[in-house]
Amino acid sequence: MKVFKDYKELTDMKNVLKVRITKEPGNNFLLKYYYDYLIRISKSYKVFDEEIDIEEILEKIVALDPNDYRYRSERVWLLFSQAVYRKEDNLTVFYELETEMKELSERAGISQEDLSAIRKKILIMEVHTHKAKNLQQQLQEILNLDPKNYHTHLCLGVERYVAGHLQEALDYFRRAFLLYQRDYHLNRYLYACLIGLNRHAEAE
Repeated sequence: MKVFKDYKELTDMKNVLKVRITKEPGNNFLLKYYYDYLIRISKSYKVFDEEIDIEEILEKIVALDPNDYRYRSERVWLLFSQAVYRKEDNLTVFYELETEMKELSERAGISQEDLSAIRKKILIMEVHTHKAKNLQQQLQEILNLDPKNYHTHLCLGVERYVAGHLQEALDYFRRAFLLYQRDYHLNRYLYACLIGLNRHAEAE
């Protein structure tokens, strides 16, 4: 299920940026640009190249610009996705990340666009920590009205995943992927579902 036809071009640009951030480690504009390219070149639902340390890039961006709430929320989202991927069974880890994300949503000066994105991520976190009530019915009603709503497919997939229904979760995640391919967290869920269903060839 390939979406990006210009994968080579994206990879070439990523490699150029990689050289530039090595020469200019304090250039936050380049670091953010590089991060965005890392997300773009995530084709299908494979995990990122081993050579790429996406967490390190986000740590540098946040250290250089702690008031950039978009990238701070991306960092929390990445840590959350990694906890899901390694099947973390300590809910305290998820609660702490959820709390950090909620604190970001309350910061003064945050843009409406960033706030909207953060709130959607908080909802998915609440699904994972079993806080959302009657969620499946509510989301299905939203989906009936707006079948191309990416986050609704994603939320339904998370709900099914947490409930242990991996095939149903995979179906929702695939629909979400067709609508939006640049969510590292979604890619992790897709990979985890395929591994859980013993469909290793598709996961690779």
